[in-house]
Amino acid sequence: MKKSPCCCPVCKVAGLLVVLGAVNWGLVGAINYNLVGSLLGAGSTAEKVVYIVIGVAGVLKLLSCFITCPCAKKCDAPAPAEHKHGKGEGGCCGH
Repeated sequence: MKKSPCCCPVCKVAGLLVVLGAVNWGLVGAINYNLVGSLLGAGSTAEKVVYIVIGVAGVLKLLSCFITCPCAKKCDAPAPAEHKHGKGEGGCCGH
């Protein structure tokens, strides 16, 4: 798999959080097991904070499909609407 150009630490963390949130919701849907709730206590403040942080990460990843990250602009990466990935490579926004 090819790395996306100039992926800043914030974008990497946001991507990781989105994946973790997706895995948690997959577990909830498949086997009715809430991993975050189990680790942090169901209904706890810590659980709510984690869900808020994952939600913010999801919004950042959604915006990255339309707006180029300022870090990527610094290294002359193509804008999201302009770049294309090779067939089967996937990528940051599914192009």
